[in-house]
Amino acid sequence: MSLLSTIHTGAQLKFGEPATLSSIYLKWFVVAMSICFIGTIVLGIVMAFRYGHRRTATLCLIGGVVVPMILIFLAFMK
Repeated sequence: MSLLSTIHTGAQLKFGEPATLSSIYLKWFVVAMSICFIGTIVLGIVMAFRYGHRRTATLCLIGGVVVPMILIFLAFMK
């Protein structure tokens, strides 16, 4: 479990030789995942407007932007 928890921190693994998880391969993999994630989001929004109820899709999209902004604002108020 401790091995899996080091992946997101970029800490060194202890397999004999220290190997960092911030290698160029991991960085490119993260970039590829980010591009695929953004593409999936855009595809989902397009499908929601094309095949779903336009009003519901608009309300969900607005809520998905406004609610996190309110939560971030409330977090900084403390």
